[in-house]
Amino acid sequence: MELPKRIKKRLDTFLHVSEKILYSYKGAWGTHVKGGRTSISSSAQGWRSEPGTQWGSPWLVITNERILIIGKGLFSVDIREIPLENIKSIDYEQGITMDTLTFHAHSSIEGIQFWSSERKYTCKFPQLIKELIKKNTISQKSDEEDPLKILKLRFAKGEISKKEYEQMKKELSD
Repeated sequence: MELPKRIKKRLDTFLHVSEKILYSYKGAWGTHVKGGRTSISSSAQGWRSEPGTQWGSPWLVITNERILIIGKGLFSVDIREIPLENIKSIDYEQGITMDTLTFHAHSSIEGIQFWSSERKYTCKFPQLIKELIKKNTISQKSDEEDPLKILKLRFAKGEISKKEYEQMKKELSD
């Protein structure tokens, strides 16, 4: 789905230089919890939401670096981010009218709900995100295993002298 112009404009200033939007999809509503649970419940006064519940239509934006959940208020745009490396688990629960995608990251939980009629698209998000996490983890590990990067790091830490650094760098280049 195409992001609204107002959200797209706000995102242009929020995204990192190398960051690219891969997917965006409009949800029905979302939740944000730090170290606890959030719920929507019915009371004598009608429906009420606990702190952290976002009514309206938040957007799920998946980039090559993080997950963004964007809420659009009357006068503001609220962006909550979850870096891919912080995601511990992803749950996808199918309901009769709504499906819920939940991200568990460190001490917070982010959820976004989609209409079940959109399931043919939204049910693919957990696997897509898991593949992105795996891809990012592999690329981070390959950077960590690069001999020149290790050599530079050792030199920066003072573990080797400049002379040793230059000699080893020359050996690695040959």
